[in-house]
Amino acid sequence: MTDTSFKFRPHRGSLAKSMEDGETFVNKEAMCASLQEKILSWSTTQKITTSNVEVTKYGVGKDKRNGWDTHLVFIRDFGVLGFTDGPVDDHISLPITTTIKEY
Repeated sequence: MTDTSFKFRPHRGSLAKSMEDGETFVNKEAMCASLQEKILSWSTTQKITTSNVEVTKYGVGKDKRNGWDTHLVFIRDFGVLGFTDGPVDDHISLPITTTIKEY
């Protein structure tokens, strides 16, 4: 049996605070349930489910600050919730990168 647990840190404050407030989850369902509980404290209309939460590669390579293979956790039409230390549920998609155009 393969360990599929992953770390999640919320998107807020400093990196140090975000890492301090991080959690470890065994799957996407557990992460969504925990995030829904937290969101209820400030939004009664936003629902967090495995079908509307996306996890996608963020940046290129490992984050030098924490050694993570960082993946972005977000809800379409809502925003970024946080980051994980790797892919979740073997979800793979194109990385989100910033492109600077030359004029």
